[in-house]
Amino acid sequence: MSAVRLSDTEIDALLADVTSAATETLEPQAAPARAPGQNPKSVGAHVFGAATPQLTGELGALGILHERFARALRRSLLPLLRYQPKVTLGRIESRAYDDYVSGQHGQLVCFNIVRVEPLRGNCLIAVPPKLVSALVDGFFGGKARLGTRAQTEFTPTEERVIQRLIESMCAGLARAWEDVAALRFAYVGTESNAQLAIFLETDDAVLTCPFVVELKEGEIVVDVLYPVQMLKPVLPALRSKVQAERIESSADWRERMIAALLEVPIPLRAVLAEPVTPLGALAQLAPGDTLPIMIGDDIRLLAGAWPIACGTLGAARGLAALQLTRIAATPIAQGSA
Repeated sequence: MSAVRLSDTEIDALLADVTSAATETLEPQAAPARAPGQNPKSVGAHVFGAATPQLTGELGALGILHERFARALRRSLLPLLRYQPKVTLGRIESRAYDDYVSGQHGQLVCFNIVRVEPLRGNCLIAVPPKLVSALVDGFFGGKARLGTRAQTEFTPTEERVIQRLIESMCAGLARAWEDVAALRFAYVGTESNAQLAIFLETDDAVLTCPFVVELKEGEIVVDVLYPVQMLKPVLPALRSKVQAERIESSADWRERMIAALLEVPIPLRAVLAEPVTPLGALAQLAPGDTLPIMIGDDIRLLAGAWPIACGTLGAARGLAALQLTRIAATPIAQGSA
């Protein structure tokens, strides 16, 4: 096969195309035009390595841990509110600490510093002041109402209630983290001014874990903030925690189901007497009539429709009481003595 030769004209045309392409590559591209009124300083330079690390897997593990802590938070609020509210975990997200502080409305805050050992650093538990008012009201026998506050600081009574709540939450956090790391949470103090809360640098990244507390008068959000730098030593354990939860054994599920069933409230009632009367007399009953009854020695205690025990009527601490004399292994037959 004979080789194909290019003419001089074709060679000059190819060289011209290559030269023009190289010139276009070396020339700097023009900056995109700004929109009218746009601030040229609104776009800043990016420093590689300074951005918040991607924590997708770790956020999932934190969600698993703090779902457990949400149940502990319900138990912490119960003795103060005198009822058990519903607590759900919100969306965990990473943000700058300064952005979180600037989003707080009002002059009064309740920032509680908690030391985390053996990690180097502290976490922060933010409790809304309205919730503090409800806790104090419920603790002293009120209806746990959300109050509107005009004060710029907490009273000694409120500070004591806050400390009791945070210490209980610290115990719940330690139990929630025990499968990942043996962490100890210790209450350090409370700051009512967000600007004076010495927690970490304003531009440091924190992980915000919000807990939505459903009270009778509305919803309140309690936040737990972890500095990202503080959690770095436990990040590998958090990743492995996600894998372990995915292959959780059925035995653990069975234990949790049994524990949940044992917490179901069962109403009990004691049958003092069951008088019998003719239908005609029953139809003629009127206010003021007297119906004689006889209280026996064996009073049946029922759970729903099932008799579970027998006892005798008495008094304890100024109240009517039932002293159990027999526990039924099987439902007690109607009319048994």
